[in-house]
Amino acid sequence: MNKKNLIEQMLIQLQAEVEMLEASAKSASSAATHEESKPENKYDTRGLEASYLAGAQTARIEQVKSGMALLQQMQLKAFAEDDAIAPSAIIELESGEQKSFVFLVVSGAGLQLRSEGLKLVAVTTSSPMGKGLIGKFVGDVATIKIGDSLREYEIVSVE
Repeated sequence: MNKKNLIEQMLIQLQAEVEMLEASAKSASSAATHEESKPENKYDTRGLEASYLAGAQTARIEQVKSGMALLQQMQLKAFAEDDAIAPSAIIELESGEQKSFVFLVVSGAGLQLRSEGLKLVAVTTSSPMGKGLIGKFVGDVATIKIGDSLREYEIVSVE
């Protein structure tokens, strides 16, 4: 699978998120300073709430942009079958009868990706699954705590 293509897919999705957040932050900022947002009494907090929302969205924008920079700088490695799992690995997992593919990255958790007709999920190195996979090898079983339960995943392949 082309890892550069996967990173490009991630950057496109994250850029779309940034653009949506910027529009939303601009709207919240306008609402915070709009004449109709002036408090009518001491309990009217519409303007204050809108300014908090704009601030939170601005912080999220910076967080996403920082994650994008990390992705752009991430070293992409070709893994041999006897290499330990590390960032940039594409991992085929099997849990019971269910197969899944994950792309282990430094940022962009949960993004849905496609390559060569397969669906992959971006998993960060800091997530429970990422932590449970790092250092493992093909044939190992990773036991991952998800919520209140433990799940076992057999590592089928790494590339």
